[in-house]
Parts: sequence; structure tokens; C-alpha cells
Amino acid sequence: MKRKQFRISEINKKTIEQLNSIIEDFDIPEIDLIEIHNGRNIVKEYSTKQKEIQEKLNIRKVIGSDAHTFLEIGRNYIIMEKPNQNTLLKNIENGEFITKKCLKIAHFITKFAKGIKLIRSGDINGLFGIIKKKCSRKK
Repeated sequence: MKRKQFRISEINKKTIEQLNSIIEDFDIPEIDLIEIHNGRNIVKEYSTKQKEIQEKLNIRKVIGSDAHTFLEIGRNYIIMEKPNQNTLLKNIENGEFITKKCLKIAHFITKFAKGIKLIRSGDINGLFGIIKKKCSRKK
């Protein structure tokens, strides 16, 4: 059975309110881990909300680095005993979580690199779409 992936950082506040009402009656025994921190979360509220959901659902927590640039590698990780097939979940649960704030410059680098790639491939419409999306957010 394919599981749907769900990223808190990609949803808006209205969706979070809807999710909170669903969580009250939610029983999801097939989920082993829930991400409580993503290294690319620009807004601290996202990690806070992810932690609240994890606590409500009482699911083991995990963090993700989500490194897209060399600047982000090694900033968010879990220190744990070397796992095997039987101990992975327990080792994550007992691990030490190292988290750092998102480097906003990393998002700029990612967008810049994507823009260069679109220019090189001749996808001017794709480049225009990125610029239009960025400009519409600032209003």
C-alpha cells in the first residue's frame, strides 16, 4: 500500500486548523515516525506545529535536514547508535536531535540554481513562472 506523504511546511494556516480538527479522532498505527523539524523550514512555527502534531498523535519523532545546498549539509541530524533492521526505530527514538535554524540564503541559492538551469535549457516560460510567483508573494 502506497502511503501519502504530508509536509506541514507546505500547507497554510487554514489547512493546519482543519488538520487539528481531524487529529482529535485520528488513529494511525501504520505510521512509524513523524518529522518534527525540517532544516528548510524558514518559519519556526512550522517546526512548533509539527511537534504539537507529533505529541497529539504520540508517534516517534524524527528530523530531516532536507539539504539542497552544500551550506545545509550537516546542520540537522540525529546522533544514535548504529542501527540494524530490528533496532532502527528504537535507536531514532533514543537519539540526540541536533537542529539549527534554516539558512535563508540556501533558499536563494536553490532558486538561483533553478533559474540558471531553466535559462540553459531554454525554458523561458519556466523562468517567468518563478519570477511571477516570487513577485506575487511580496504584495
